[in-house]
Formats: sequence, structure tokens, C-alpha cells
Amino acid sequence: QTILNTWTEGSYSPVHKHTDYAETFVVLEGTLLFFTWGAEGDRAPATCHVLSSEGPNKGIIVEKGQWHAMTARGHAIVFETSAHRFDKTKSTKILAPWTSVVDGGLNGDPEYFRGLVAGCPASGGGAHR
Repeated sequence: QTILNTWTEGSYSPVHKHTDYAETFVVLEGTLLFFTWGAEGDRAPATCHVLSSEGPNKGIIVEKGQWHAMTARGHAIVFETSAHRFDKTKSTKILAPWTSVVDGGLNGDPEYFRGLVAGCPASGGGAHR
């Protein structure tokens, strides 16, 4: 599946993982705050990756089985690709059990993300725990 995704401030993906495939994200415009966790999930702090079309880090590869989530800082246009075909009848996301979701699992919890975003570096200088 390959998509062009538009993110606006206040949009949050749920914390999730995919067991069958990896994903690649490349920011074409704007800034995306991308969070990853180790295999232990909530027992490890999230790492904040600041991905920006203007910064040194424009993209990230998320291996299968890695917990991840994202939100925009301002806005972001993101090229996203993975090695699976889209099938609206099949869910490929495993939602993290340690955080809540909204809209039936389509979006992450804004309260949870406030804490994550507070730990991110101010500019696109790499990853921060």
C-alpha cells in the first residue's frame, strides 16, 4: 500500500504495530513527530523522531512489530508505503493496550499525546527519549 497522507496539528494516530510488514514514512512538507517504542511497549519510554522536510531527518523505516504513533507539528504531507495491499475488510493494526484511543481506534488520545509531544526536541535534530 502506498499513500500520500496529510496531517494537521491535533491529528494523532493511535499507538499501534503491524506484525506482518514494515512501513516507510518520508515527510515531503512540514514536520511530523514520530514516536517509537521498544518491544516492551509501555515499559520503555517513547523515542520522539522529529521528521521534517526542512531538517536533516526526513524519513523513518518502522520494522514489523515495532510500536509507533505520530502527529504533526503544524502540518505535514507524508509519503507512506508498506508491503501489503489495502483491504478495507481486514485490520492490520494491533492497538497498544496501554493507551486509550478515540473514534473507535482511528485516532490516538489527545491527552496521551500531550505528554509525548512535551518530550520532543524543538527542532528536527534527531531522536530524543
